[in-house]
Amino acid sequence: NAPSPDRGTAIPPSARLSDPTPRCDIRRMARGARDETHAVVVGGSLTGLMATAVLARHFTRVTLVERDALPASPDTRKGVPQARHVHVLLKQGERILADLFPGLVDELVAAGATTIDMARDTRWFYFGAWKARFPSGIEFLSQSRSFLEWQVRQRLVALGNVTIRPATEV
Repeated sequence: NAPSPDRGTAIPPSARLSDPTPRCDIRRMARGARDETHAVVVGGSLTGLMATAVLARHFTRVTLVERDALPASPDTRKGVPQARHVHVLLKQGERILADLFPGLVDELVAAGATTIDMARDTRWFYFGAWKARFPSGIEFLSQSRSFLEWQVRQRLVALGNVTIRPATEV
């Protein structure tokens, strides 16, 4: 396992997205569509953003359609009521984002995301008791969901073959 370009995290081969051979035949799935060069993703949550990034590797054009108006800064949007809450980016999500967007994790940290030790810096109440806190060495990124989505959206727009259509109902 080669170290990831972000924070030295090793990405297991089974989790890498940069393999040029997709696990499913995306072209076969598109056969029969009127336009096999254009993919459309509905929903601009983090899942929709990541799906758009993956499809952008296989299609000439990708359009992301989002119901909410999208803010020009890392601000909340109407369709995400929990956006103001603190969020953590679990390790596998970090690895996938680092693979899709090299350098993104370092940019998140530089722009304000905080690195936390999951066992030392959080409190867990489980089965009626607070669990012991200790340094685990398992570090996660902590940031608002709005901040994370906004950073990923900026990277998507920079790809050149992605169009985001905010305030659009399907």
